[in-house]
Amino acid sequence: MKLVRNILPYVLLLAAGTSIYAQNENKKNVFSGHIGVSLPTKEFAGITFDYDAGFATAGGNAELNYYRYTGKFFALNASIGYSVFGFNESAYTNEYYLALNRTEGITTEAGAYQFLNTSFGLVFKIPIGSDFEVLFIPMLGFALCHHPDLIVTDDETGVINSVSKDNSAAASAGIKAQLNYFFSEKYGINLSYCRFSTTPTFSDETSYEQHFTLPVSFQNFNIGFTIML
Repeated sequence: MKLVRNILPYVLLLAAGTSIYAQNENKKNVFSGHIGVSLPTKEFAGITFDYDAGFATAGGNAELNYYRYTGKFFALNASIGYSVFGFNESAYTNEYYLALNRTEGITTEAGAYQFLNTSFGLVFKIPIGSDFEVLFIPMLGFALCHHPDLIVTDDETGVINSVSKDNSAAASAGIKAQLNYFFSEKYGINLSYCRFSTTPTFSDETSYEQHFTLPVSFQNFNIGFTIML
């Protein structure tokens, strides 16, 4: 994936920095939880009959993170997150109206896209005063992806297209920026922005290839709670 190739050099650079600057006296464990809004981007948000269009709509996400600091400015990160997106049924139906030169009589029914992602990253921290800090986190991971049932029905001829729900696993990549504010020695709140991508392959028995690849990319806008141990 292009995003993996782009961030891999930074991951390796941060890994080297973590090893060089590790300081035992700065070691600490930090946990954080996040919830927020997920917005599809690029092909995943496409609403025309292009090959890679996903017809995804805005959804939500929840995420848990563990940080192990190995120095004043560096940490290791492990996270697990769940995201869900709707399917733009009206836009999908409109594409059939355009293709068939129709204005009515076609309906689309679809479930929701779902993604469960586990990732690992290296954290670069910039302290701002005594209460604020900014984190930059490139991540690589593994995603379990769910494509929903999709059925298109013509009132006159019945079902004209269908895709059965399917699950797929794929490598994933992401990058996150996070602002932490600590209102006590142990507790804080955070705001974060994350970009994520993966490319799962799903089965489609109605197509010639019997499968299709869906480029998935989205961004998360989250608020969360931080606990320092």
